[in-house]
Amino acid sequence: MFDLKTDAGLASFDEHLKDFPYATGYTPSGEDVALFRHFGSAPSAKYANISRWFRNIGSYGDNERKGWPSTAGSSAYEERKAKKPASVAKSNIIFDVKPWDDSIEMADIEKNIRAIETDGLVWGTAKVLPVAYGIKKLQICCVVEDEKVSSDWLEEQITGFEELVQSVDIVAFNKAMFSAN
Repeated sequence: MFDLKTDAGLASFDEHLKDFPYATGYTPSGEDVALFRHFGSAPSAKYANISRWFRNIGSYGDNERKGWPSTAGSSAYEERKAKKPASVAKSNIIFDVKPWDDSIEMADIEKNIRAIETDGLVWGTAKVLPVAYGIKKLQICCVVEDEKVSSDWLEEQITGFEELVQSVDIVAFNKAMFSAN
């Protein structure tokens, strides 16, 4: 970072330390440790900011200085952070699907609903539950990616089976964040 073998390099480092307490800014780092080791002994009083910095770094023990992040380590952290997949907003939706009457096969309704396919939609479990007077309803679960699939669109698709489906209700709508991998 700084060429400490020349007067110009020392002057540049001294100038930098006018504005910043450490070599890399406002927090101590492995760069400070490397530069501190380069000096070995107190630098010339001619460089007042370097002298102040040297006393400051020297006031920390070796164990404390070992704990400071190296500049290579911090960039490795930034690379890992950049490679980390973004979170994807998903919702778990449970629908109640009611037929027109008791003559409609619930298996047909489920088969038609599961035929609805699009990117970001995964169908889950389904069960048939009694309503009243021999009429049953289908309760079916799905997980959708919020940016790709709308619950309104999904309801329209299900109610599109007009000869089978009388109505669709959302029983539960739970939002969750998942990792994109």
